[in-house]
Amino acid sequence: MAPHLLNFQPTTPSLSLGSLKWPNTLLHIPLVAPTNALRKFHFRCIASSRTNVDSTIARRSANYQPSIWHHDFVQSLNSKYTGEIYIKRGEKLKENVRRMLEKTSGSSSSLNLIDTIQRLGLNYHFDTEIKGALDTIMSIKDKNVCEVKDLYTRALRFRLLRQHGYEVSQDIFKSFTEEMKSGDLKPSMVKDVKGLLSLYEASFYAFEGEEILDEVQEFTSRHLIKALQGNNSIISPNLSKQVSHALELPLHWRVPRIEARWFINTYQMMQDMDPLLLQFAKLDFNIVQAAHQEDLKYVSRWWTELNFIEELSFARDRLVESFFTSVGINFEPEFGNCRREITKLNSLVNTIDDIYDVYGSLDELKLFTAAVERWDIKMLEELPHYMKICFLALYNTTNEMAYHILRRHGRDTLPYLKKVVLRYTFILISLGNEISKEASECLKNNNPDLLRWSSMIVRLADDLGTSTDELARGDVAKSIQCYMHQTGVSESIAREHIKHLISDTWKKMNKDQTAGVLNSHDHLSVRQKMLLGQVNVCTSMEMGLVFQTGRPKIGLCH
Repeated sequence: MAPHLLNFQPTTPSLSLGSLKWPNTLLHIPLVAPTNALRKFHFRCIASSRTNVDSTIARRSANYQPSIWHHDFVQSLNSKYTGEIYIKRGEKLKENVRRMLEKTSGSSSSLNLIDTIQRLGLNYHFDTEIKGALDTIMSIKDKNVCEVKDLYTRALRFRLLRQHGYEVSQDIFKSFTEEMKSGDLKPSMVKDVKGLLSLYEASFYAFEGEEILDEVQEFTSRHLIKALQGNNSIISPNLSKQVSHALELPLHWRVPRIEARWFINTYQMMQDMDPLLLQFAKLDFNIVQAAHQEDLKYVSRWWTELNFIEELSFARDRLVESFFTSVGINFEPEFGNCRREITKLNSLVNTIDDIYDVYGSLDELKLFTAAVERWDIKMLEELPHYMKICFLALYNTTNEMAYHILRRHGRDTLPYLKKVVLRYTFILISLGNEISKEASECLKNNNPDLLRWSSMIVRLADDLGTSTDELARGDVAKSIQCYMHQTGVSESIAREHIKHLISDTWKKMNKDQTAGVLNSHDHLSVRQKMLLGQVNVCTSMEMGLVFQTGRPKIGLCH
């Protein structure tokens, strides 16, 4: 009997600075000096005073609502799926699915199986098998083989190969667009909603300048909307649900773990559903969720010990939301430490963002910026009390992170972490257990494109979702308002322009995914892992805004 599927509840991982607390006292971990022998951190207390806060400064407030995720509630989370009986059952089911993959490897049916496995959130168990199957499909000599396939399979093949970094041409859809323009497209193809949906999803893997895929996306989105609004006899309720889901946000832009939770419900309503695969998906989801809950409890203790909620009451208390991002980047159970570190950094980023955007004066911000740039603990005495709290948390967290990486992997990453604090750190950690020289050099060389595209998507997507509220509380103009001012257009037109910029930036990231994808050991290269981390950051942002604003995104890229 299939195990009961739990409701997904965001949970947050973390790393602790320690449980020591003194009134009016700050904890300091000294800088880690690179040595051949491992050192222990020495803790010392720095007395602080609240008297250096200028009470004459007019402070703004963002009026943030308190978090609904109270610490006591988080600590009460519990799951039976940590038990050995469920782990063993999962291993047996995994072997059965592996045999299914091996049996279909290289055939067109393997495409459907790979897609289903990915959407159910199970692909991390079968990276080697999936790569082998796609290698076989890619190596087929007869390039016309994809032309004789139905539209659904042709588009699915293209999407999976592009997703995994293989070079495949948009020209496989050239005949489709030619028939589309000439009006010779068969009526049966226009009514093939499943095929159009597959083609629509594939179009989001376009590169810059690929006009065929741009035309495909415009055509399929238009006809899919018509299918929803027209005669429902040509589309089943379950397929209608999938079309609405895709038009709201394409698969490529969704957080895999949240998509898995949604697709499990959808998959069990499909006529070709495999009971064994569904059972494994439900069990694995609950096992992974149990790991996430433990991560969340750990990071909640860290956050509570920092006491930012009281000490920096003007800032957001959004620990669970920060954890949501970390799950989007690395959801696999073995990356618990990664999720914890990322959550800590995300939480600190939110606080620093509020200091700069809401609370701090210009003179205070100059001092704080100088302290971070110099990474100098001696500058504490020049900072107001609330900035001391924040800077020490940042300083200690980063140093502790570097210490653990040095201890576990023998690599001194502190110079890189200092240089790119809060900018590259989560990428470095997302490599999990492979902190290699290649990774360090990748960061050292600054790889501007690696972060530029994802940073732009995150920034622009955030402006679409929050700029109105931020302007109301006195923030500076955002990208939407800047474009309105420069061009004299309305806000709605400016928003459409920003959406196009987001779409174009995704195309740049898609192109990067084909660069240096696989190494000789059948594993993702360091660059590819970093890029995938950036893609996942963007998907977390996109989905977070959908949840936050409740606004549909149909026609997002048109």
